[in-house]
Parts: sequence; structure tokens; C-alpha cells
Amino acid sequence: RQLGFKVAMFGSLVPRPVKVLLVTKGNHLLTKALRGAPNARIETAGQLTDAAEGYDVVVLDDVIPALWPRANTLAIHVANTNWFPTWQTVKNPMIVDWKNSHPLLRFVNFDNVQVAGSLAVKTPSWGFSIVESSDTPLIVAGEINRQRIVWVAFDPLESNWPLRLSFPSFMVNAVDWLN
Repeated sequence: RQLGFKVAMFGSLVPRPVKVLLVTKGNHLLTKALRGAPNARIETAGQLTDAAEGYDVVVLDDVIPALWPRANTLAIHVANTNWFPTWQTVKNPMIVDWKNSHPLLRFVNFDNVQVAGSLAVKTPSWGFSIVESSDTPLIVAGEINRQRIVWVAFDPLESNWPLRLSFPSFMVNAVDWLN
């Protein structure tokens, strides 16, 4: 009887679906990895023209949106000038460290992951680097004005990361952390 009261008082015990908008030019490996996230409902679009307010998580896959989303965002190989005032590119950055204690990197490692090229930035004040090369952070996580951001500096398709089990694990963790 008490359990019935608590369920009625707090709502259903069934987790609600996570509405994820994937803005991509057609990255099938990323789409497949995101579909592994429990309770995620993935919708895809070729461009983002509004703030995506109806979504819990927005994934920008190497696409610069007309308007930056207000939802929590995973930005892959996209730089927002509000996040990073300047950036350059670097070729073949070698991954030298990752923070496996961070929830985004649960069951994720970067042993033998090779990256052809990356955006190079200084770690911003709003975030912290969770994957690093000797020259630049490769993955930054943080929060700006109550919006969670995960920023991946490189295009996964220009690396061997999507061929590793850690890639879908990272995507599942990212949807969970951003939600």
C-alpha cells in the first residue's frame, strides 16, 4: 500500500524517453552508437535552424547550426565562438591521458585510438579536459549557464575510434550524462 502511494505521489517508475536530436550529414556509425542508449528516441536532421527546445539532448556532428541549441549538447568537431574564442587545427594528435573516473568515460579507454586531425583550443574556464593530447584537449565536458556541454575536438570518422567498443560506450554515457 505504501509503495502504491509513493508511485502515485512521484509518478511512474518507468524511465521517460530521452529525446535526442542528431544533426548530421549522415554518420551511420554515430547513429548506431546513439541508438544503444537506453530509452533514447533518436531523431535526425541535416541542419538545425531553431534552438531545439523540444529535445533533451542535441548532438551536432560536424555541422554548424544556424542557431545554437539551448538543450544540453554533444558537439563533435564543431567550435562555437562563445565556447572557444580562438582555435587552430593540429594533425595526428596523440592521446596521452584520459580521466577514466569521469562518468563520460565509464567503460571507455583510448588505448591505440589514432586521430588524423583535430581542432586545437585552450581548455575553457567553463569546462575541463577529460581526454588530452600533448598539445590540446580532445574532449571537454562542462556547463555554461546551466547547459551541459560535451565537446569532441575531432571527427570520429577521421580516427579509428568508431571501430573500438569504447565508441558506443562513450555515446551511451554522453546521452546519460547530458540528460
